[in-house]
Amino acid sequence: MDKLILITFLSLFLNACFLTPYKADINQGSVLSRSDINQLKIGMSKKQVQNIIGPPSVIDPFHNHQWDYINYSTMGSGEVIRYRLILTFAQDKLLNIDNSAIDSLPTDEKDGQDEKDGQEALEHTQNTQEHPKP
Repeated sequence: MDKLILITFLSLFLNACFLTPYKADINQGSVLSRSDINQLKIGMSKKQVQNIIGPPSVIDPFHNHQWDYINYSTMGSGEVIRYRLILTFAQDKLLNIDNSAIDSLPTDEKDGQDEKDGQEALEHTQNTQEHPKP
C-alpha cells in the first residue's frame, strides 16, 4: 500500500514539474484597438473622441491641446506591445492624429474579416453591374 501511495505521489509531482504555469497579460495604460483608432476623424470634438477611445492616458497641463494615449503591455506569451497615439486639438476639435508609433499594436482579426467581406461585396456589386442578368 505504501508503494502505491509513493508511486502516485511521485507521478503527480513529476507531472507537475513539466506543466507550464499560466501567465496573465499585463496591460499598462490605454488599451486601444486599430478599429477604434480608424474611427477617429479630423474635426471631431473631444467628447466624440472620448466616446470612441476613452479618456487619454496623459493630459499635459502645459499642453492641454494634446492628448497622449500610451500603452505598455506584456502578454502571457512574452510578446511586448508598446504604442503611443498622440491627438492634437484646436478649439476643442481634433486637428491631428499622430499614429506613427502604433506599429506594435496588433491588427484586429475582426477588422481584417470586415475588410475582406467589404471587398467581396464590392466585387460582387461590380460584377453584377458589368454582367446584368437578362
